[in-house]
Amino acid sequence: MYLGGWGSNGNGIDAGLQYSTAFDNWAPTTLANGLMVPAPNTRYRSGQDIYMKFYVTNPNECTLAVSGITTTGEQLTTTIVRSGVSGWDKSGIGMRVKRMTTIGQKPENMNTGSTIKNVRWHDITVGYYSGNNLIYSSWGSGQTGGYHSVPSNKVSVNYISPGEETVSIQL
Repeated sequence: MYLGGWGSNGNGIDAGLQYSTAFDNWAPTTLANGLMVPAPNTRYRSGQDIYMKFYVTNPNECTLAVSGITTTGEQLTTTIVRSGVSGWDKSGIGMRVKRMTTIGQKPENMNTGSTIKNVRWHDITVGYYSGNNLIYSSWGSGQTGGYHSVPSNKVSVNYISPGEETVSIQL
């Protein structure tokens, strides 16, 4: 499950959580400019609410902050800052954001038996700067540009609103 998007020049970044089936936990990670950068030695317990915040820190610099309880029982916020992500600016002009619940695999195989269950997105807000003022709004249908079509027997979505849904995938 991750957030991210494309800067005004089309340069993309993914920022979120990667699940380990072997350890039943989550690792914060980012992917930009062809390089994946995970949080060093930080993993979060599964089965909890984890707060993710993705934002533009400075021009051409994006940050992922993840808060929750680690596998060692510590309440922690982990931050990954990615510089050199061109086309990203605090104004938000020309940028597109996304949120995804996926099972990553190469090559794509819709019959692996892999699962991810009950990933709940809620309380999603989108913000941008207007001068020095930070303007927030709830993720609404105006921020939703589309959905990826997948076989309904593989993906189920309990849709509440554009900013709240629960997703399960069974390949």
